[in-house]
Amino acid sequence: MHSFFKFSNKQTRGFLVLVLLGSFFMLLTNIINHYFDDAVSKDVSPPLSIQKPIQDQTSIIPRKTYKRVNHRPIHYVPFNPNNIIASQWEGFGLHKYTAKRIEKYTQKGGRFKVKADLLKIYGFPSSVYVKLKPFILLPEIWGVSSPKQTTKSVYSKPPISMLELNSADTLAFEKLPGIGNVLAIRILKYRNKLGGFMEISQLKEVYGLKEETLEKLSNLMEVNPSLVKMINVNKCTFEELSAHPYVGYRNAKMIVNYRKQHGDFKTIEDLMQVKELDLEKMKKAQRYFTFGYSSLEY
Repeated sequence: MHSFFKFSNKQTRGFLVLVLLGSFFMLLTNIINHYFDDAVSKDVSPPLSIQKPIQDQTSIIPRKTYKRVNHRPIHYVPFNPNNIIASQWEGFGLHKYTAKRIEKYTQKGGRFKVKADLLKIYGFPSSVYVKLKPFILLPEIWGVSSPKQTTKSVYSKPPISMLELNSADTLAFEKLPGIGNVLAIRILKYRNKLGGFMEISQLKEVYGLKEETLEKLSNLMEVNPSLVKMINVNKCTFEELSAHPYVGYRNAKMIVNYRKQHGDFKTIEDLMQVKELDLEKMKKAQRYFTFGYSSLEY
């Protein structure tokens, strides 16, 4: 190169450096452009001409349409469910499948005896039954006749006479609403331990008898205190005295021991002088105590 271009050694070296630098920058430029094109191609969304067919395809999908159902007003009339057909049931607001099911039931000999028998049909809605109930010409309870020309079947229980607590038996107690055989027996057992009830509120002390039940029954009961069996404190035995619910073993023992040592009690005030008595119990028990020797007393 020195002999051909007449370059000096210094000029030749400079020319080679320029050629190498130019080649390096050309190569670097190509690498940068290639990397930049790849990055841009990932970020840039496709042109609208490509997106349009996709949008057109989605717009072709049909949308669901809902028809508005116009419910016809239901006219309720008195009816016997054993004598109507499926179309009439549908007129009362029942689904056609339920109406057909009832029709098949009656055609095969099935009979509805009381109003609530309709709810035994599979799928019969309780909301429809509530609306139809006043118009069903069937009794509420089997064996009670239903009026044929009225829209409601009226069943009234016979009025319950007043129950006297100290003379009623178990059967009389069982007739009261909410009092079954078990509670009736418990009431009588407790009455026998007391000697009788002085007031209705004492029924609260019977195990299992709820206060709300007693409140409902209070107007159906009365008490005759003259039927109560009194305890003669000066003549009763320890066993008889301790068996009373308001006295108990400890109080009975102290009363009997005091009576043996000091003689008979004359008044309730004398009895209350006995030391260590449970005065709360004695206040409840004193209504059952008597101190005389009348033949009418125990």
